[in-house]
Amino acid sequence: MARLCSDVCSLLNDALIKKLFQHKIFTVVDVLEEDSEKLVQILKLSYKEVLQVRHTIIANYAAFPRKCNDIYEDLVSNSALIPTGIASVDGLLGGGLLTDQVWELCGPAGEGKTQLCLAAACHAALALRQPVHYVDTQLGFSGRRLQAALEARAAPHQEMAGAMERVQVTRVSDSYQLLGALHRLKTALQDGREGGGAGRLVVVDSLAALFFSYLGEDHNDGLSQLNHVANVLRFLASECHVAVVVVNVAVRGGDDLRQQQDEAAAGTLRPALGRYWAHVPSTRLLLQDGTLSVAKSTHLPRGASCPVHVTDKGVE
Repeated sequence: MARLCSDVCSLLNDALIKKLFQHKIFTVVDVLEEDSEKLVQILKLSYKEVLQVRHTIIANYAAFPRKCNDIYEDLVSNSALIPTGIASVDGLLGGGLLTDQVWELCGPAGEGKTQLCLAAACHAALALRQPVHYVDTQLGFSGRRLQAALEARAAPHQEMAGAMERVQVTRVSDSYQLLGALHRLKTALQDGREGGGAGRLVVVDSLAALFFSYLGEDHNDGLSQLNHVANVLRFLASECHVAVVVVNVAVRGGDDLRQQQDEAAAGTLRPALGRYWAHVPSTRLLLQDGTLSVAKSTHLPRGASCPVHVTDKGVE
């Protein structure tokens, strides 16, 4: 809910907003819930002016209904498949990463999750010539690894240089920096969409690195930050029409979390970050022992898999 300020309505100046704060009216919702007669007494405005304030707030902040057909047409016209450039993986995914969704790539450490993300980023930047937004939370992003992956595709030097410029890396070291980066990215994507220059692939590598320290015995510490991150990622996917890929660590049992049904395909492994995060991704992919499998999905067959061969120069 929006906090009251002078931009909410031309009739509300700083002095009147201060009076509302003194009566514990802080947001636009508080104004709408308050009795109009009481607002007249507090603001010393006419009844007609108070109604005008309320109508302005409703017009600017209320949610208006949309026809299902309009939503469907908007989704169809803006959805796309972002190929990873790896034939076996694209075959498993039905052509590539579907936009308007949050994807999770999980697996034990050292299985090649980052290398798989780099391969997808390389293909989007080189073959599709689209910007790629790569959020590095472990401060381990290597330009040399990206260059090696591009060189393996035998691209001309000039095209390779252009592809490296299209991969835009943001480094963050805590959850607050991550939220700030995601909000800036949201603004950039919305502005780019209007100008026709926005990318369609966002990678967060990795989310677990920032939230492991918050997971206490009750698994509630840091839940508000995780909830905020999840909401922003969903917004990026659905409103900016991008494919959001989040890297997560797969861990083995040993805590008090109830085993989720969608984790059965992962055997004894389950994604980190607890029960709340388990429902955030639209599709969860498990990378383990050279096999990429679908552990959960809204549109892919669960349990489907394909072999992947991870090398220093990419993924085959």
